[in-house]
Amino acid sequence: MKGKGALPGGNFPDKIGLMLRQTNAKGNAGEFLRGILVCAIALSAFASALAFYLSQSAFYALSAALASALLFAFGRYFLLLYKFEMRRRSIEGAVPDLLLQASIFPESAEAIKIIEYLSNADYGALSGEFRKALAEIRKGASVETALKNMSFRNKSKTLSRALELIIQGYNSGAKMSKIFREAAEDMLETRGIIRERIATMTIEKYTLILAGGIIVPLVLGLLVGLVIKLDFVQADFLQIGMGAMERRALLSAAMLANQLYIAEYALLASFFIANMENNIKKAVIYACIMMPLSFAVYMIAQVL
Repeated sequence: MKGKGALPGGNFPDKIGLMLRQTNAKGNAGEFLRGILVCAIALSAFASALAFYLSQSAFYALSAALASALLFAFGRYFLLLYKFEMRRRSIEGAVPDLLLQASIFPESAEAIKIIEYLSNADYGALSGEFRKALAEIRKGASVETALKNMSFRNKSKTLSRALELIIQGYNSGAKMSKIFREAAEDMLETRGIIRERIATMTIEKYTLILAGGIIVPLVLGLLVGLVIKLDFVQADFLQIGMGAMERRALLSAAMLANQLYIAEYALLASFFIANMENNIKKAVIYACIMMPLSFAVYMIAQVL
């Protein structure tokens, strides 16, 4: 029986495959990525044709194509990631109960008996993971290997910490009941603090996404559309202010400034969101979603 090395590595397709297996999704990583590519290409072709028909602008058609393709691709990926995260959170929520349950077993109880009991307990996805570990042990894997594989599959620091305690107790033969109880109480307290922090960050995060991706470009696009419909550029009959050429140049400069502002806002919002999540690398992902989306909204708002 292979240990941890038999499980998926750290490259992107392997991570996709791991999430698909953990969420009981159909197909493998290759099928998942090919499906995203085909649907994204079809959607971007439709969106670009529609945008060009409405605006007669190659720039807006390209923005609509990129926005639709990236939104679909990232949306499909984040939906899978969301399911994986929800499953992981349900597991992490059951970990304190798991540790409290482990603390009441007699010191002489065998680890295999504890794992067997937990696999039949009512801990949802966590009990399912113990059933997988039990199956590995019955096929010849050691208790330590099976529990480490469980930790690797779920990518959860909370679960990993609990499993490490169980492994330490199994290897040392020491009295771990008190340690299990204290760890469970500490996790419950920490979980409450984290929940409050996540709630606050979520509000700020989606406020920035909504403003940078929709509200700001929508307002600017509506204003530009209003100016174009009122035809201020050709309003020479007013005989006040600048001439038609000057007004046309001013409008072009204003539209360019709007586009630069939208791009800058999307970039800054992406950076702040990634910074809140303590993962600056995600700024690129958020920017790839927000910039095409904001330009697509800006273009659509002009023709409303």
